[in-house]
Amino acid sequence: MEPEPKRPPPPRVRKPALKQEQLELLEPTDTTGLPLWQRDENLDLTGLPIWQPD
Repeated sequence: MEPEPKRPPPPRVRKPALKQEQLELLEPTDTTGLPLWQRDENLDLTGLPIWQPD
């Protein structure tokens, strides 16, 4: 008995790459990509709320 001759594998078909697009961010950012610091009168510099008596 002789082994069957090996057939070459079929050529690989490349899938077309999906087009990428740049999304706009919701808030303005600095050069590092972090959101810009905005001062809020109801928060202290650590981001904790300022307690105000009634």
